Formats: sequence, structure tokens, C-alpha cells
Amino acid sequence: MTLNIRQIAGLLLMAAAFFDLGVPGVVVPPKPPVVVPQPSISVTLPAIPDERKDAYAQFYTSLGQIVAEDGAKATPQLKDTTSFMTLHASALGFAIKTEHVGTVPGLGDAIDKAFFDRLGEEVKPLDSTTRGQIVEVCNAIAWRMLNG
Repeated sequence: MTLNIRQIAGLLLMAAAFFDLGVPGVVVPPKPPVVVPQPSISVTLPAIPDERKDAYAQFYTSLGQIVAEDGAKATPQLKDTTSFMTLHASALGFAIKTEHVGTVPGLGDAIDKAFFDRLGEEVKPLDSTTRGQIVEVCNAIAWRMLNG
């Protein structure tokens, strides 16, 4: 098998990214801090380890954005609260490192409680009000993670 120059360059870039070696001459700017405005509702969460606060908060602000943007589509993918909970669980499976799952006792239950307290436990369609409530809870979770 013969590799051309583009393939070799691509492999080197992938290796540099995978092994966090950096690319000579390329300066990666620091990640900006996650900023979440103080929410109109309050949630109670256990303490999150400092090294994970930003990533978890970014996850929940992004989840809220996805729900809001989906609602603006001509044909939304998320139809009801069950489809949202499925998205939430699936996205967590991709976003959270396996070794971190369950390391903050009570976190999963507290997050579920925040959603159920605001939305109720019954399955309901995702209209603009319900989507707004989901976004509100996502932002409240993110804010609480960052602000203890």
C-alpha cells in the first residue's frame, strides 16, 4: 500500500490530536469559560468535582439549545417528553466518560428530579411551553453545576 503526501499528513494530524501532541506552529487558544445566566428556577444538586464542572455545565446548556432549535424546525425530531428523556440518556452516554458514571452519588437522581419537578412524570407532547421548561431546567442544572 502506497500512501500519498495528503494521507501521511492526515495520519500525522490525527496522531497529534489523539495523543495530544499539538501541531508545531499552531497555538490553540484556551477554552472560554462556560457562562450561564442565573436561572429563574432553582435546582438542588450534589457537589460536582471542579475538574468536571465546565464540561457538565456545557453539556446541559448544549442540550437545552438542541431542544430549542429542534422546536424551530418544520418537522421537529423530539415529539414528547419520552423522546427528550431518550435523547438526554443517549447524549450522556456519549458525553460522559464511563469511569465517571456514578462517581457523584445522587447526581442522576437529582437531575431526574429537577426535570420531573418542572415537567411532571406523565408523557406529554413537546409544545413551545414544554420545550421552554426543558431549556429552563437545563440552564438551571448548568448554573448550579458551576455555582455550587
